[in-house]
Amino acid sequence: KNYFYPDMPKNYQISQYDLPLCTGGHIDLEVDGAVRRVGITRVHLEEDTGKSTHVGVSGRIHGAEYALLDFNRAGVPLMEVVTEPDLRTPEEARAYGEELRGLVLALGISDARLEEGSLRFDANVSLRPEGAEAFGVKVEVKNMNSLRSLQRAGPDGDVWPDPGEDPIGWLSTRGSHPRWLIERWLERWSFDDVAELVELDNRVPELRVVPADGDVEAAASVFREAGMEVEVEPIPGTLRIVTSDVPAALRLHPSFVQDAAAAMVGRYAAIPDGARVADVCAAPGGKALSAARTARYVLAADPSAPRLRLVKESADRLGLPVGVVRARGEAPPVDGMDAVLVDAPCTGTGTLRRHPDARWRLGPEDPARMAEVQARILLGAAGAVRPGGLLVYSTCTLEPEENQGVVDRFLAERPDFRPAPPDDSELPMAGGALEVLPQRCGWDGAWAMRLRRDSTKVVDEA
Repeated sequence: KNYFYPDMPKNYQISQYDLPLCTGGHIDLEVDGAVRRVGITRVHLEEDTGKSTHVGVSGRIHGAEYALLDFNRAGVPLMEVVTEPDLRTPEEARAYGEELRGLVLALGISDARLEEGSLRFDANVSLRPEGAEAFGVKVEVKNMNSLRSLQRAGPDGDVWPDPGEDPIGWLSTRGSHPRWLIERWLERWSFDDVAELVELDNRVPELRVVPADGDVEAAASVFREAGMEVEVEPIPGTLRIVTSDVPAALRLHPSFVQDAAAAMVGRYAAIPDGARVADVCAAPGGKALSAARTARYVLAADPSAPRLRLVKESADRLGLPVGVVRARGEAPPVDGMDAVLVDAPCTGTGTLRRHPDARWRLGPEDPARMAEVQARILLGAAGAVRPGGLLVYSTCTLEPEENQGVVDRFLAERPDFRPAPPDDSELPMAGGALEVLPQRCGWDGAWAMRLRRDSTKVVDEA
């Protein structure tokens, strides 16, 4: 397995994963008078890593002053016992750990000293509503060195905050979201709305594609003939597809991957036929490809060369008129464009299901920090719009200072622009802006404002 371990600097690990020593076993446990059979998927050998010691008050990686790495055990054979997803409670997980430790000691294959690391546990925890069949998102808690830690890794309803007495604590703990983010959301929406949003953030995102020719019904027929489950979503012009082979699906019918919320931004932008368009924050390219279906030409700009290559590859595959240039959004290398798209970098709180770790990398100060970046990009991009042309600002965040706040600030500096929402009653709009909320539609979140440059006003852009 050739991925990087901080505690294995050679950057690969020899593993017997594909040819295990044993498969198909089981261990019988007795918990609360009932016998639970836990299946053993496989037993295999692989190289152990070094031992990390995090030095600081907490003894954990978060808040540590520095880390020490002991490489003396690196490369030593490690036996890994992998179970089927048969454990249902933290108590069963602890009972399994105790039984396995007893077997290891009885067989004499290890001293099983958890505190020294000769026996360790990784717990794959998945939450699901009572009575549901489908598993939730799996989270792995690694390298636990006590049976108490193994038991605590699982959900315990008795220690969760009461949703009536502490709604913030309940949503942040059970929903696995930062408390500060829950507090922000509860200031704007009801408890039920935020609970639904948190639930959606913890689900596996669905695959949606946009047919390059816009004919969702014809594309759906092609996918169904190939045996795929397909749902047509006519308002955003997307298809929800159930498949494990995305490249094969895209080869069946000329299409590109795009969530319904992002597709709604394309519809809201209402780019005129034959327009010359610049997408100044283009990667990964969905909005540029969407605009190119009716535009005369789209210039896709982005500071990342590797991400621009993906845009170009998609455009060439679909035969769409898209060119690429490496440039920053606040300094587009064009002017006089009929329409300029600014899909600005943001905190992405409307797409947390696609980036589960992002919620823990964000802090309370990030929305305001990103708003400064967005304001600079929007102001710079405005100079590329011809008089009478369109400027469409969009994000995938739910935070108001990154959305309406940025636009209000821009309009104060550029009075030659004014809101110009499309005449489209099927779009979810608020105050002229597109507002797609996950808890209302089940898609990602998105926000957009369509602006038009007044050809009668002259503003000093210096």
